Amino acid sequence: MDALGVPRLSNAQWRALLLRHQPELVSEITPAADLIGSPFFDHDGNIGIDATRPTVSTRVTFTRIDGRTFPQLNHAFWFPSRPAEGPLDLYAGQLAGLLWRVTLDEAQKPVLYDSIHRCGCYHKLFLPRGTTIDMRHTSGEKPLVFHLDEGLDTDRGLRLCMAAGSHYIIDVGAPDTGMGAVPYTLRPYEEQLVLPAPDGLAHSLYGADGIIRQSQRVERFLFWPLGIPSAGTMRQSGMHATAFIGRRHFDAPELFQDLGLDFKRPRRNAEQTDSTHGSTSSP
Repeated sequence: MDALGVPRLSNAQWRALLLRHQPELVSEITPAADLIGSPFFDHDGNIGIDATRPTVSTRVTFTRIDGRTFPQLNHAFWFPSRPAEGPLDLYAGQLAGLLWRVTLDEAQKPVLYDSIHRCGCYHKLFLPRGTTIDMRHTSGEKPLVFHLDEGLDTDRGLRLCMAAGSHYIIDVGAPDTGMGAVPYTLRPYEEQLVLPAPDGLAHSLYGADGIIRQSQRVERFLFWPLGIPSAGTMRQSGMHATAFIGRRHFDAPELFQDLGLDFKRPRRNAEQTDSTHGSTSSP
């Protein structure tokens, strides 16, 4: 770790961790709207999702809990759309996304999983064995909390089952490679900021305000008084408000500490790191 307590790993080591904890994603029905793919600009400059090239964008972030810094592995999926479930579906529209995040302790073991849709809605926390959360003193809108099975092996990526169309995560369990999961390639998140465009230049997937206008939802007219610009629209990482009531952001550095998260820390590993000021072991 460096002087600020941030884990110092090589790019290859970070990639190894991202590969180890990459989730399997399966759908109930798997219509075209549930096929993950790669974003691109078409000849008209509109954003499309190429399902023939299933990729997942990855990035590493960090959170602070009790004065310590813990790494987080982010895997972001893109879907072509969220199809309408009826003529008055406020949440339907072009483009949709799901972000899955794994928070690791000093021994590189998961202590928390959480997810949001790429608009920032539906923040869900998934607690493995040994992790607790106490939100009795948390004001405003709270994320949903789920406890994972006690015997679930969290040393590798988990299996995420999502509802068709809405992309809600409805079950988290042990991986079962080959049973409906779509293989995909990991790509750096930064590639979304320099996509080739019809004008021959590279453009960001996001507008100057971090929002993808093409993905606007009708719900924005209903929720605009609550202070979140264009609610329901897909957003750039780092700009996800996760509560309409109160203030809460997905990438806030002390989010989990504020939510009352606690977990069993690997005492021996932490003491060795503090005494030697050495780097974290290779994944």
